[in-house]
Amino acid sequence: MNHVDYALPLVYPSADDQCNRMNTERQVWHDLCYTHPMKQTIPKLKKKLDTVFSKYIRYSYSEDGEHVACYTCGIVKPIKEMHNGHYIPRTQSPTRYHESNCRPQCPGCNSFRSGMPHVFRENLCIEIGAYAVEQMEEESKQPHKWDRGWLESQIEYYKHENKLLGTH
Repeated sequence: MNHVDYALPLVYPSADDQCNRMNTERQVWHDLCYTHPMKQTIPKLKKKLDTVFSKYIRYSYSEDGEHVACYTCGIVKPIKEMHNGHYIPRTQSPTRYHESNCRPQCPGCNSFRSGMPHVFRENLCIEIGAYAVEQMEEESKQPHKWDRGWLESQIEYYKHENKLLGTH
């Protein structure tokens, strides 16, 4: 008996098979991209925290839950028209989310008059004391690296605090 090599016939996938394979690949890609929770980037987390933190600052200084006074000029406006002003600029990362560094400010003081840091500082020294202000100024000069876990926990904390304040 002779040894004969039998060639397997070439089998081309049918159009249905190709379609099914492509649909399966699409589903796997979709599942990877959209159904698995992805870690949020640090900038996105900071933006979320900016939003809930700002709301907390503005509402916590309101006496009626609707209006709040500007920390530097005293004008009273609806909360939603006010900013979360920072004595030490937000670019100084270590003090960006310090409650003692932030107060409600009108857009005029916060944006057009660059935050009025000299008036802001005077008011803070009266309110929390010169020593606390100096400590905060020193801390703002320290190197800082953002931590995803810390940002996430602060977002949840201020969401809870805002709920307690009855913010909308």
